[in-house]
Amino acid sequence: MQDSRDYSVYPSNLNILECFINLRKYFENSSLIESRKMGRDISYTIKVDETRRLYADNYNDFIQIFEQHPHSIPVRIHSHWEKNEEFICIFIEVYSSNIEVAIYSKDSHLISALHEKIKEIFNASNAPIERSNQISRSSLKKTIFIAHRFDDYGNKVAMVLTTFLRRLGFDIVEGSGYEARDIPDKVAEKIISQDIFICLATPGDTLWILSETAYARGLKKYIIILCQENIDFKSGILGSDYEYISFPENNLEKCFNDLLYALPS
Repeated sequence: MQDSRDYSVYPSNLNILECFINLRKYFENSSLIESRKMGRDISYTIKVDETRRLYADNYNDFIQIFEQHPHSIPVRIHSHWEKNEEFICIFIEVYSSNIEVAIYSKDSHLISALHEKIKEIFNASNAPIERSNQISRSSLKKTIFIAHRFDDYGNKVAMVLTTFLRRLGFDIVEGSGYEARDIPDKVAEKIISQDIFICLATPGDTLWILSETAYARGLKKYIIILCQENIDFKSGILGSDYEYISFPENNLEKCFNDLLYALPS
């Protein structure tokens, strides 16, 4: 198998010649012997400048040439090695902006060990990728959990919302009507099962639905808050990774157009 890895980060003051010397020492200590049995693919290249490249036939000659031109770049080695009748192909290419390493062997453990050692010797890495907490709507399934108050008015508004969403083809589940600080396991399982979480905030104690919303946020669910105007709902404690839509009293339909934009198509 072949395992190829690219590294976009290495120290700007890295002594590349010293790295290759240290790599040779590692090969020697690991009883890796340079092999010529597949010599047609072996190459050692040093680019001295835009008009000149130098080539070596083996690793030791490569080091000697590199010592004469220690600041050359890019540097490429395509070499073959042998250990206990096992052949290993090692490709290392060092550019001014990145390092590319590819290793071929039938021994996956040996490949991993060599990769880790080369990464260590060249002090190579990749910059961490910043990932947005915002969830892509295009990847969401059409499943929704609705958190709402279970008094008469809360149930009435939730029914209007549920009817609208089901007509759009969404699968809807909601809590059990058990309002407590701790979320029951059955309710937690329902929240986990749905991709979208809608918090429907209506007048009254909203601590319970706020707790459910915080739980959904911890699960990185796609959250939409539908909040009736002029009620005290402390959504600020949830951070900012959610859609917030307000609606007038007894007129939830007023926000349906905004809700359509917030939902996956």
